[in-house]
Amino acid sequence: MTLRSLADAYGIVTEHQDGLGQTVVPSDDTLRSLLRVLGLDVEGLDAEGLDDAERTKRLGEWQRVLPKVCVAFDEAPALTVRVSHLAWARVIVTTRQGEVLCAFDRDLAREPGHEETHYGERFFEKKIALPELPYGRHHVAVSIGGHRHEAALFRAPTRARPLSERQLGAFLPLYALRSERGLGPDLTALHRLCAWLKEQGVSCFGTLPLHAQFLLKGSDAQCAQPFEPSPYSPASRLFWNELFLDPEATADGAQVSPVARDELDALMSADLIDYDALARCKRAILEGIAETYFDRDAPGLEAFLERRPHAEEYARFRAQTETRGAAFHQWGDASAEALAKVDGEAFEERVRYHLFAQVEMERQLAAADALPLYLDLPLGVHPDGYDAWRFRDFFLDGVSAGAPPDALFTGGQDWGFRPMHPERARDDGYDYLYDCLGREMERASILRVDHVMGLHRIYCVPPGASATSGAYLRYRPDELYALLTLASHEHGAAIVGEDLGTVPHAVREAMNRHGLLRMHVAQFEVDPGAANPVDIVRAPPTESLASLNTHDLPTFGGFLACADADVRRDLGMLSEGQRQQEKRARAQVVDALARFASSERDDAILGALLRRLCASDAKVVLINLEDLWLETRFQNVPGTSTELPNWRRPATLTLEEMQARFGPILQELAQLRGPAT
Repeated sequence: MTLRSLADAYGIVTEHQDGLGQTVVPSDDTLRSLLRVLGLDVEGLDAEGLDDAERTKRLGEWQRVLPKVCVAFDEAPALTVRVSHLAWARVIVTTRQGEVLCAFDRDLAREPGHEETHYGERFFEKKIALPELPYGRHHVAVSIGGHRHEAALFRAPTRARPLSERQLGAFLPLYALRSERGLGPDLTALHRLCAWLKEQGVSCFGTLPLHAQFLLKGSDAQCAQPFEPSPYSPASRLFWNELFLDPEATADGAQVSPVARDELDALMSADLIDYDALARCKRAILEGIAETYFDRDAPGLEAFLERRPHAEEYARFRAQTETRGAAFHQWGDASAEALAKVDGEAFEERVRYHLFAQVEMERQLAAADALPLYLDLPLGVHPDGYDAWRFRDFFLDGVSAGAPPDALFTGGQDWGFRPMHPERARDDGYDYLYDCLGREMERASILRVDHVMGLHRIYCVPPGASATSGAYLRYRPDELYALLTLASHEHGAAIVGEDLGTVPHAVREAMNRHGLLRMHVAQFEVDPGAANPVDIVRAPPTESLASLNTHDLPTFGGFLACADADVRRDLGMLSEGQRQQEKRARAQVVDALARFASSERDDAILGALLRRLCASDAKVVLINLEDLWLETRFQNVPGTSTELPNWRRPATLTLEEMQARFGPILQELAQLRGPAT
């Protein structure tokens, strides 16, 4: 029990419920591994040593006058201090730029609070009321008896910015968008799609993350250069994926040669996207435009670098990864100082290319403004990417984030990226995370936060262990919700929390308190036993984003056909008997949906469900455009990587074909949405 008590003191959850409803007690080996990556090696410690370590940790929390981060929401904002004796305190709050917002003295003996004793030492916890302060991430200093104590202070709205009216959104991965223009998926095609959707009454467009990715393979099989097509494992959450640039929409207005145009057209006409070939083809075109850009003295670059202080370093990092053909872990000296000294004309050409690509991505994204965007913030980043290199202290080294076993993944999940460090991320007031939020919200009117439970705790899998052998690590949700609400109000964006699956009630309570929209997926909301057909499909909550599926679930056509059970059987996730059982259960659901729609036709069932969602009070309804033609193939099957061609499937229909077929149904659904009631 001593080891478990010590683990609890470090924020490790020593007992949890998995997705199968089973109570799990992590092993001692798991606890030791997690304590080690948190900075405490307990190997060889006897019971007395473990007790001493716990005493040091818990007493240290009380001996700290101010926490690293103080949060003051709207309701009676106050500062909590812990002291061993009562005295006068001098409080000064400044902006991060040093401007004094308030300064005052308080007699702690007169402030409300209580007294506690820990390990024989007496402490007073006092609450000091704060005057009216502007929202923001500020700095607070409290001086007591000649000692100065400092912390970050988040003065934050309690709730995220609300949507002013109900929204009808359309969704499609940008990489899947094909157009008869033949230049591949790009921001010009996105703008054209959004302009058409707007004409039909659609009010926002959702897509998968648009962050920078590793899409060039190494020159040979032995090359360790990272390659990852998943948009949920980005090279950086601070920069964009230049694959989506339109060469002919650059500031220079370059013309793509017929040969390159034919090559791009052929690549996008294939059944699956060859990212390496597509990225190389586009890059060959863009490198020539980048040379012209720098020959013209790079107009706008200076202002861009002022806005994006990490951009030049990012470009050098990407150039070095390509030059070495290896991840930064294999560079030898991977310090920022060593990177700054790398030179050579070929290297500098790569640097210039990546700088140009980011300047153009920002310019073209700003121009693709026909509809507000619904974007997605991934939970993690690629372990070999720029963010993992530049912000190493933000991430917890030596473990992987994942998920415990559930009905879909009985062996649990290991997602392969490093989770946020629960303490070091706080040292600078979560600067990196706030920058990530801001970068997204500059372009998104609605931001989806992936795995919103990660604001409360994250499942960690020790190195070399199976995903069944992990444990949860706690975070400080008040601090993270304050970041979200601050960014939401600063940029005018609403927030959706991905709360699907096994989510503790406390998470949804916090989402409700802070104004985050829930997710309502109709696939999970069917009651086959309902006597009244109207009750077969449960109505979505008002404060929700409602849809038929997500990128991690079968398309609606695939759901009706139970194609997911076939895929999971083929992958060994289900036995043949389990597949048949799932088929029978799905048939009951489909029969119920046929009663709900008063028709057995798939298109009629689809239309009835979409009308139900659009007529509901849900704040946002998101329509997967692929569902409109009852696509049965998936974009992604969670828990797989090399087994299936995830993230590589172009849409069956081109933009022009969608425009020819689906205007009337979108107009009807937009009319059902109407204004908020």
